[in-house]
Amino acid sequence: MREDPVRSLRELYVVLLLLGVAYSSYALAYSSYVYLARYYAESHGVDYDKQAFYQIIANVMSIIGMTSILWLNKKFNMFVIASLYTFLLALSPTIALSKDPFVMIPLSIVIMEISFQTGIIARNLMIIEIGGSYLGRILGFLMTINSLMMIIGPVAGYKIKEVGGYNIIFLVSSSLFLISGAMILSVNTYINRNLDREFRKTEASFKNVSVIRHLHTILKNRKLIYFIIFASIDRFSYNLWAQLIFALTASENIRAEVVSITYSIQNLSWFVSQYIFGLLSDKINPVYILFLSEFLTGLSAYLLAEGIYLYSDIYIVFSFILIGLSIASWIPSYNKYIQINIKKDDRTIFMTSVNILASLTGFSAPLISVYLKDLLLKGLGHLYIATILHIINASIFLYTQRRER
Repeated sequence: MREDPVRSLRELYVVLLLLGVAYSSYALAYSSYVYLARYYAESHGVDYDKQAFYQIIANVMSIIGMTSILWLNKKFNMFVIASLYTFLLALSPTIALSKDPFVMIPLSIVIMEISFQTGIIARNLMIIEIGGSYLGRILGFLMTINSLMMIIGPVAGYKIKEVGGYNIIFLVSSSLFLISGAMILSVNTYINRNLDREFRKTEASFKNVSVIRHLHTILKNRKLIYFIIFASIDRFSYNLWAQLIFALTASENIRAEVVSITYSIQNLSWFVSQYIFGLLSDKINPVYILFLSEFLTGLSAYLLAEGIYLYSDIYIVFSFILIGLSIASWIPSYNKYIQINIKKDDRTIFMTSVNILASLTGFSAPLISVYLKDLLLKGLGHLYIATILHIINASIFLYTQRRER
C-alpha cells in the first residue's frame, strides 16, 4: 500500500512552494506580533500578574484544544485542522485593537496562546501526514524558511509599529496569518486531487484507532515513562518563565526596540545551529542532545535574571542566543527520540498525549511564577528556580535513559 501522498518531484515542488508561503507568512506574522502583544497589553494596564492569570486560562484551553485534535481528526484531516487554528490566530491582533483591558485584550492573549500551542501540534502532524519518503526534505526546507523569516520579523515588526503604530502592525500580522491559513488549505486541495484510494485508506486508518489501547501498550516501557516525566517537568519549568518572557521584559522597562533585536538574534542562533543539531541527532543518541537542550534552557533563564538584575544588555543577548540554541537542539532530538522509540502507528497518539500530559503539568506555572518572583531577588526569583529545575531535570533524564538502555 502506498504511503506517499506526494508521488513525484514535480508534486513535491508544488507542495513546497505552497507550504513555503504558508510557513514564511506565519513566521513573519508571529515573530512580529508575539512580543509586541505583551508590550501592548502592558501599556494598556494589563500587567505581568494579570497576564500570568490569562496565560493560565490559555493553557487550560490549549489542553482542551490538543485533545480536540484527536476528535477533529475523525472528521477532518490535519491540513484543515491546522488551517482552522491559523485562522483563529488571525483574530488575536484584530481583537486587541479594541484597547479594552478588561475583556478584549485578555481575550486576544488567550486566543494567541491557544492557537499557537495547539496549532503547532496540528502543523507537525500535518507534515508527518504529507511527508512520506520526502519528510526530511520537507522539514528541512520549512524549518529553514521559518527561522529565516523569524529573524526578520521582530525588527521589521518594531519598525512598522514605530511608523504606523500598533494598529498597522497588528493588521499586517492578522493578514499574514490569514494568508498562511489559506495556503495550507490550498495544499490540502492540491493533495486531495492527487491522492489515490489506497492512500485514502491509509489516511483513514488512524481515525479508528483506540487511543487508550495504544497508550497502554506504549507505556509498558519504563524508558518512555521517564521520557514523559522529563517532558512534563520541562514544560512546567519552561512555562514558569519563558511563556511570559516578553511580559517580564515589558514590566522591567526593557525597551521593545531592544527586545526586537534580541528576539531576532535568538532566531538567528536557531537558524545557524539547527542543521548541526539535526546531523548530531542522526549520528549520536538523541538523549544527549535533549540533555544539552534542557541544560541550555536552564542557563538561558539564569543569564536573563542576571541581565535584568545587573542592567546588562550583554547578559540578555546571551540569554536569547541560548534560547535559540535550545530550540534548535530540542526540535530534531525530540522528534528523533520518538522516531527511534515509538512504532510508526503509535507516533501520532504518543506525541499528542505527551503534549497533553506536559501541558497539564505546566498549565499553572505562569501563575505560580507570580508568587515565586520575589522569593530570591525582587521580580526574578522564578528565573533562578526555573534554572535549577531545568538543570536537575536534564541530569535525571540522562541518568534514567542511560540506565534503561
